[in-house]
Amino acid sequence: MDTLRHCYDKLEAIIGDTIEPYAVVETVEAYRQYFKPRKVNVILLAESHVYTTAAEHAIQVQSPFLNLPSCPSNFARFVYCLGYGENSLLQNPIRNNSSGTWQYWKLFVSCQTPVRNDIDTPFNPVLKGSTILPERIASKCQLLGRLQEMGIWLVDASIMGIDGARGKSKPKVYDEILRCSWDNHVKSIVETASPKYVICIGKGVWNVLQHDVQSMMRGNCCAVSQPQSRTNDPMMRHQVCYKICKEYC
Repeated sequence: MDTLRHCYDKLEAIIGDTIEPYAVVETVEAYRQYFKPRKVNVILLAESHVYTTAAEHAIQVQSPFLNLPSCPSNFARFVYCLGYGENSLLQNPIRNNSSGTWQYWKLFVSCQTPVRNDIDTPFNPVLKGSTILPERIASKCQLLGRLQEMGIWLVDASIMGIDGARGKSKPKVYDEILRCSWDNHVKSIVETASPKYVICIGKGVWNVLQHDVQSMMRGNCCAVSQPQSRTNDPMMRHQVCYKICKEYC
């Protein structure tokens, strides 16, 4: 974790006192390492988790529905944290935690299951409104286990919740955060994992790190739009992810 702390200190010099607490950054990294496959085949290189406050982070994820031995238990607005978007799994409910990033759960599904349209039934088991809580959590845990078996791993280009950074709306600051995180921590994580392919999730990440990723992967990489973004063909990202994961996993 030495590079994580070093990277955080450099980001603090860029962002200032609005930076996310380091304890949150540590917990997010712990969740990421918990779900890391033994052999990484495909990395999904996304932007970042969502900014989490110290008070939110202090709340524990606890539920008899979870079957994840030794998994981190502090809350973080991160898709690998099962309490994100699921207040019923938390020690105390958190405001604005009703949905989480459900779009990423759909993306996870499409990495291992072909989908034809945006209302296709393969998404249903992990989405609210389609299943009751115990079944939904069991499906999410099963899906995460399947992704581990396939060697699919979510890595963020920024170690901190970039949406909470002061000046994020300014392209220069956004670029600096991604570049600093990549150069001081994330690049070594990706290199050590030695994936066969990298899918950049979001054109913002691709615009900043394209040259580095292409050089590292010798062309075995591509970019798809953010799951939350509106595109003329919203299913393309799902189809691309499935095709690549089927080939390299």
